[in-house]
Amino acid sequence: PEIISTRTAGSASAAETAKVATVAFTTSVYGINTAGTVYRMDDIPLYLRPAFESPYPSDFEVLKNPEQTREYISISKLELERLTLLVDKVLRLSMFEDKQPRLQPEPLNLGVLAAQVLNAMKLQAESTGADIRLESMGEGPFVVNGDRLHLTSVVFNLVDNALKYRGEAPLDVLLTLENAVQNGKKIVLLTVRDNGIGIAPEYQPKVFEKFFRVPAGNVHNVKGHGLGLSYVAQVIRQHGGHIRVESEAGQGSRFVVELPGY
Repeated sequence: PEIISTRTAGSASAAETAKVATVAFTTSVYGINTAGTVYRMDDIPLYLRPAFESPYPSDFEVLKNPEQTREYISISKLELERLTLLVDKVLRLSMFEDKQPRLQPEPLNLGVLAAQVLNAMKLQAESTGADIRLESMGEGPFVVNGDRLHLTSVVFNLVDNALKYRGEAPLDVLLTLENAVQNGKKIVLLTVRDNGIGIAPEYQPKVFEKFFRVPAGNVHNVKGHGLGLSYVAQVIRQHGGHIRVESEAGQGSRFVVELPGY
């Protein structure tokens, strides 16, 4: 059964859009931790904290004023772009130093976590015309013993890659979750499938290497440093899991994550 979809009936109101933008803004602030070198605000040096603190009100009184709503959406967009650059710099620094992410494992329902990520990415998905769905294959829950922050970043990176490397056809992204048994042990399978530009066979063994980027051909404005999938693979390995890619140029890609069940 379908759990969540980014497709909505009709256009979102300014208030709804502002709420999604605010969630995305908060997620980006929290996402500064993805590199493994910074975990909580207390870990950030005092002189750097202003860069990560929002000066804007936390309530939604502004939603009653359409003009202010538009202003806050614009502000959120700029802040998201700025924070994306900061996260990217921290991630690059961490990768250069070969630091392992510090995990704080806890029992997590991967279905709930993935749904939260898709909700936070709803505005981004709608802006590209993408339809993103999350479905369960069989009975849940899909529980793993994992780090909430880093597994959130794993799902975000995989979906973000699909959005970046989309083709000319309307993008369709399907996330599926499944409980399975492998060698007598319970595992949880997370699959992210898209109908994007795909990956040629000669590049597939390299996609999880640091700094490797698949040549994008005529796909322009795809920013990055080839660290996203390397980070994803590193986090999955630290959780005792595996990740693989199945793809064909022009036919889309399928990333399969296997994690030990809880």
